[in-house]
Amino acid sequence: MIVALLATLGATVVAFVLYPVFAETRARDLADLGETEREILDLEEKKGRLHVIEALQEQIGSQINARLVGTVQEVLVEGEKDGVLTGRNRGNKLVHVRAEMGNGKWEMGRPHPTLGELIDVRISKATAWSLQGEIASTVAA
Repeated sequence: MIVALLATLGATVVAFVLYPVFAETRARDLADLGETEREILDLEEKKGRLHVIEALQEQIGSQINARLVGTVQEVLVEGEKDGVLTGRNRGNKLVHVRAEMGNGKWEMGRPHPTLGELIDVRISKATAWSLQGEIASTVAA
């Protein structure tokens, strides 16, 4: 229920909402423990909090990136590895574009994009951490 509430309110309220819940539980649980047990519990508690926040961030990132599916984004080419171009859109989101190479040409007879070139990419898939798409056209720099 807390995660659903936070997803609705946004990630900026994570600390304000989660801290009182964890603090009350922590005070009850640590009252009768020795120092070593407290350190172990603190580490487990930190890991648990981190996992909650990471799950929330993944959910929020997926929702935000899903809105971009079907749009055309201007992407600055930063590199290529294993036939996949990588770059960033104007919102600094990571974008992957699969290269279709054939006789030195890239998709539909266009020349291969170079580092620093701006290309238009139609977004076809979104994850929490990146976008994937196909080249739409070359943009004049």
